[in-house]
Amino acid sequence: MKVAASRFVSVFVIAAMMNFIWPGITQDLVQTESLTSGSSVFVFRQSRAQRSNALAGGRIALRSDENARGARGATTVARSSQQRRVTATKEPDRTTVAASNRNAVRSQTLTRTADDLLAKDNIDGAIANYRSALAANPQNKRAQTGLSSAMTAKAIMIAGDDNDRDAIPILEEAITHDGTNDAAYAKLGAVLEANGEPSKAAENYEKAAALRTEHAILYARIGIIRLNAGEVALAESSLQRSDAANVDTADSRFLRGLLHFKQNRDAEALAAFERAAEFEERFAEANFYRGQVLDRMGRNDQAVAAYRTTLENDPSFTPASIEIGNVFLEKGESENAAAALEDAAKRQPQNAEIQLQLGNALRLLERFAEAGVAYQRASLTIRTVDLYTNWGYSLGRAGDWTNAAEKLKVAAEISPAGIEFSNVGWAYYNAGYAIIDAADKGPANQLLAQARTYLVRAVELDRTLAAAFLNLGSTHNALGEFDDAIRILQSALSLRRDWLIAMNQLGTGYRGLRDFKNAIATLKRAVEIDPRYALGLYNLGESYFASGNKKEAQKIQAQLRLVDPTLATRLENVIAGRLIDAGRQQIERRIRIPRPF
Repeated sequence: MKVAASRFVSVFVIAAMMNFIWPGITQDLVQTESLTSGSSVFVFRQSRAQRSNALAGGRIALRSDENARGARGATTVARSSQQRRVTATKEPDRTTVAASNRNAVRSQTLTRTADDLLAKDNIDGAIANYRSALAANPQNKRAQTGLSSAMTAKAIMIAGDDNDRDAIPILEEAITHDGTNDAAYAKLGAVLEANGEPSKAAENYEKAAALRTEHAILYARIGIIRLNAGEVALAESSLQRSDAANVDTADSRFLRGLLHFKQNRDAEALAAFERAAEFEERFAEANFYRGQVLDRMGRNDQAVAAYRTTLENDPSFTPASIEIGNVFLEKGESENAAAALEDAAKRQPQNAEIQLQLGNALRLLERFAEAGVAYQRASLTIRTVDLYTNWGYSLGRAGDWTNAAEKLKVAAEISPAGIEFSNVGWAYYNAGYAIIDAADKGPANQLLAQARTYLVRAVELDRTLAAAFLNLGSTHNALGEFDDAIRILQSALSLRRDWLIAMNQLGTGYRGLRDFKNAIATLKRAVEIDPRYALGLYNLGESYFASGNKKEAQKIQAQLRLVDPTLATRLENVIAGRLIDAGRQQIERRIRIPRPF
């Protein structure tokens, strides 16, 4: 059975479209370290360039805003069946009743009048006469089936192209008058599906298909709904019943593709989606999933072409726009990703998903202020830990540390875990460090104290989170709490051996306590690990100088010149007494280290 009218295909999208995070995913650390910005680490729960979906395993979910499309075919089935029932009312009623039974005679007359009215599309008149006929004789079977047909016709009219839910009670009553009304079951299923009740829709589609073999076309629709509900075996059974009836529709081909996709049978899935797209012109969903399979097969350029075809079929098909950006992000082509998503955002400026991915692309391009604008637009609809994490990071990198902290606190409210608390501390630490050399030290110390509070909580929540220990150690150093800094930074290094940024901060803590021996030993170890570690070389040279060993300081300065001439010049000025290092000034304010000259 090859059916041409099959525009009732619903689209599936990846369940993780909204930045779903799998537990235990590898953390992505972003280090910031300089003389002017201090040392801190931001933590992303996933790779900064990771896609917003997860193709592995063929995880799929029905897009609720596409349910109406899936109901159109069932509406076609219902209308066809309803026309058959109305045509049947034109056949003469040859039943006879005894003339002495006045109510039965009156009921029969009213029924014939109703039949004529229904055949002439006077639906309300037909309903009124059928009701009167049943009032006169409740056992009048033709009046019962006629009223059921008339009410189905009225429901189809009320439902309209958008399947208005006002038709539901009318169809439910129609079924009470005639439990064999296959048209009513099919239409009720269509209206329920269009209004976000797919499970109930499938139940009614099943009843329609059981009543009339022509309704086998609905089995694929049922299968798609079952698959979306995670009922794979039932979906496979529905496809088998569809095949047994020799049904060949866009839906049956699409369902076959989805099942293969779910089973990671990529070649077969691709063939099925291509056949579905061949069956129906401008079949956006089939082209979208063709792109999904090609993407998963690593055929990125072909995937992008399929997504572009999807948008040609349906310019408002948001997932395709996002997937184009995703492919480019995965390929490391952030410029192309941003361009594709900016184009999509122009067409759909209110679409939060597009704004979210656009923010991600702009963030990777280090266009942080623009990324913040995109995240703000996305936040009108989306409220996830990743959105607020990415937004807070972008605001911080744009220098708006106060707002960065506020957004990161929202992330911590959504997910009160060590990572989120560490990131809040990161924002407050940087906010305080940015003004640490101001004449009035009060505001800086207040911000650093807030950082400390959040970071203490972070290490309490997660004793394995090295980033939190590093940030807390840096904060203790900035506050002059060097004993605490050393203890915490040693914990960080126990979690991540030979971590240069932690070793540098540990050296700073030792220097703050005037323990130049351990400061120098720690920093020497850092530059042995990485002889081009510029900040480690600088602090090692400055520590030698502060300890009174000017000769070794000069040797380090010469080595630093090969790595970072700017820092080397600064160290030279410190050694020559023309400059007191900002970090050293901070230490001197607290412990008054005597100058070695």
